[in-house]
Amino acid sequence: VVDIVTKRLYQIKVMLYGEVVDMGQGQEESSPQKCAQLASLLIADNTLPRLVLNLADLPFEARKHVAQIYNNFIRRDLSGFVAYIERQPQIMSALVRGYENADIALNCGTMLRERDNLKIMMNLLRDTSANIQFEAFHVFKVFVANPKKPNEVTQILLNNKDKLVAYLEKFQNEKGAPPQMIDRVTLVG
Repeated sequence: VVDIVTKRLYQIKVMLYGEVVDMGQGQEESSPQKCAQLASLLIADNTLPRLVLNLADLPFEARKHVAQIYNNFIRRDLSGFVAYIERQPQIMSALVRGYENADIALNCGTMLRERDNLKIMMNLLRDTSANIQFEAFHVFKVFVANPKKPNEVTQILLNNKDKLVAYLEKFQNEKGAPPQMIDRVTLVG
């Protein structure tokens, strides 16, 4: 069963990224329509949340495929994947908790570092649910604390610095956010 899962994940990855054809002969492009169709199917079946939640149970290659598929969906926002992730806060929570497991920490980090995830987290910080705000805050901390932030992430933080500082000051008073978070956001700019 494990081999079948790894093989299917590889096939999905090839469908999304295209396939290298005969050594040195070029690459077959992926079809945007097929990719959107695939994303719709995986969203409807809740496949990616199940894969992320069970990432530690997958073999090494399958974990790599899951991370690549997830990142492709986020970057291209296939079939509204970003909005779908916003409605699935347990995915981000699982990715943050994944740092505690050495076997999947790299895969989780790869998925969390996407700049589009930062945008998702910043939107979730404004959610009406206190629980979702709290979970989003923990993921947001990963972006702020990362000493090797990609330039895009730094730019997003800089562009929103004033709003973030105001939000974090309020969040600190209401929910006990650590004061060093405000300092770190301030230091970004």
